[in-house]
Amino acid sequence: MSKVKDFIKKNKILVMVVAALAVVVVAGSIYFVVTKTNPHAEDNVVEQEVKVEDIGILEDNGLITGIQDMKVVKGTEIDLKDLVSFNDDYVKSIDVDDSQVDYNKEGEYEVIYTITFDKEKLQTFVKDENIEVPFDTEKDSIIIKVSTVVTVTDNEEEAEVGDETTTNDTTDKTSEENQSETNNNSSSNSNSNTNNSSSGNSNSNSSSSSKPSHEHVWVSHTETVQEPVTVIVGTETKEYTLYRIYWYNTKTWEETRDPNRFNEWTHSADGQLYPLYNPYDRPEDNPLFQGYDSNGNATYLNDHSIISGLYEEVPCEPYEKTEMRTVTITVETCSICGATK
Repeated sequence: MSKVKDFIKKNKILVMVVAALAVVVVAGSIYFVVTKTNPHAEDNVVEQEVKVEDIGILEDNGLITGIQDMKVVKGTEIDLKDLVSFNDDYVKSIDVDDSQVDYNKEGEYEVIYTITFDKEKLQTFVKDENIEVPFDTEKDSIIIKVSTVVTVTDNEEEAEVGDETTTNDTTDKTSEENQSETNNNSSSNSNSNTNNSSSGNSNSNSSSSSKPSHEHVWVSHTETVQEPVTVIVGTETKEYTLYRIYWYNTKTWEETRDPNRFNEWTHSADGQLYPLYNPYDRPEDNPLFQGYDSNGNATYLNDHSIISGLYEEVPCEPYEKTEMRTVTITVETCSICGATK
C-alpha cells in the first residue's frame, strides 16, 4: 500500500491524466448503453413520408384539403399554400416547398408538403372516429411529408390552375396571328394558281397529243383522315367538390361546395363538435343513431361526407376553337397504275 502511495506522489500528473481518461470512457459507455437500449429515441422525431394518394382519409374526415397533383398554365405564378385548408384543432402547420418548380417552363416538378400535427388531439380524434391513418401516431412528434407533382403545361384545356386574363389575351393574339397567316396563304395560293393555270394549259395541250399507255380502271375505297374543324365553345367543364354536413341543432343536412363553410361546420358547437359539448345519455337519443350491430355496439350514420371529382357544364363567353376530327372520305384510284382521280 505504501508503494502505491509513493508511486502516486511521484507521478501525480500521470495519475490525473489516467483518471480523466477513465471518466471520459465511462461517460461514453453510459451514452452508448442508453442509445442502444432506446433505439426509438431518434426515430420518434423522424418525418414520415406518405404518398399523396394515401391521404384521402384525412380529406374524408375534414382534417386537410387541397393537397394533390395538379396542372398549371405556363407563366402563371401561384401560391400553393393558398389552395390548402386544414383543421387547426389537429394540424399545427403546413409548409409547402415548391422551390423546384419553374412556372415559366413546361415539365413535371416535385412539390413537398410538410404537415405537423398536434399529437394528443390527433390520437384522440383517430381513436374516437375509429379510423386508420397511413402513418405512425405513436411518435413523439407527428410530422409527415407528402410528395406531389405539379405539371406546367402550355395546354390551357388540360390545366387546372391558370390566369384567366392571360389565357384569353393569348387566345385572341393567336387567333389574330392565325387569321393573318391564312390571308397571306390565300394570297400566295391565288398567285400560284394563276401561274399554274397558264402552265397547266400548256401541259394539257402537250399531254393531249400523246395517248396514255393504258386505260385507267378506277376503284373506289374509303380512307380515314384527320382534318381541322372550327367550333364555337359556349360551355366549359368545371370540377368541384361537394360537402354534405349535418347540423345537430336544427337536425338538418346541408350541401355546399364552399370548403370554408365545411370548416365552419367543423369548428361549430352545432356541427361536428355538438356531440362533444352535448353528450347523449343514450345512443338512441342521437339523431344519427342507426341501431346495434351483431356485437351489440351502437352504429351511427356519418355526420358528413366529402365527394370529389364532380363535374358540371358552366356557360362561358363564346369563343372559337380549332379541333382535329376524324372523317372518312372516298378516294378513286387506278388499279393498274395507282393514279388518283
